[in-house]
Amino acid sequence: HRDHPRGPGRRRLVTLLGPGGAGKTRLSQEAADTLRRNLPDGVWLAELAPVDDPDAVPEAVLTAVGARETVLYGAGAESMRAVTDRHAEPVERLAEHCGPRRMLLILDNCEHVVEAAAHLVEALLERCPGLTVLATSREPLGVRGELLRPVEPLPEPVALRLLADRGAAARPGFYIDSEQFFSCFFFLKKKTYKYCFIFFFFFFFF
Repeated sequence: HRDHPRGPGRRRLVTLLGPGGAGKTRLSQEAADTLRRNLPDGVWLAELAPVDDPDAVPEAVLTAVGARETVLYGAGAESMRAVTDRHAEPVERLAEHCGPRRMLLILDNCEHVVEAAAHLVEALLERCPGLTVLATSREPLGVRGELLRPVEPLPEPVALRLLADRGAAARPGFYIDSEQFFSCFFFLKKKTYKYCFIFFFFFFFF
C-alpha cells in the first residue's frame, strides 16, 4: 500500500469499526451532516450490504455517486452524474468522476467485501485529491493511512435507559417495569443489542 498525499492533520480514510448494531451507520450519517458544509460537491452514500460479488463493488459505488436518490447532502448534486463511457472500467470511470470534485464518499457495510473495498479506496485516494472516504465495517480495510474509530455497543444499563427514554418519546406513557427490565437484561446477556431492540419494538408498539 502507498501513502496518500494529504494536508497536515487531514485523514482521507476513516473507518468506523465495530459489531453489527453498534450504531456505525448512524454515526456516519451524523458525520455527513457535520461535514457537508465544507464539501461543495456533496456527501454520497454507497450501501454495500446488498453487494454479493466483490467484483461488483466498483460498479455499485459508481451507481451510488451517479444516482440522485443516494445523495445525502450537496450543493448542485443534481448536476453530478456518473461518467457515461460504459466501455471504461468502473474504477476508471469513478476516478474520472471523483477526480475534479471535493466530496465525501461513505462506504457502508464493507466487511463482507473488505478486500474489494480496500483496493477501490486505495485507487481512488491515489487519483482523487479532493476525495475523503468514511467507511463502516466490522474489520479494518487495511489501507495505509486508514484511521480506525472503534464503535462499541452501549453497556447494558445505559442501553436499557436509552430504550426506555426513546420509547417514552415515541409513545407517551411507555415504560419498562422491573420484570420487563430484568427480562431485557437477561436477553442482552445472551443476544446482541440489535435483536433486543427489535424484540421490544414489536412487543411494545404492535
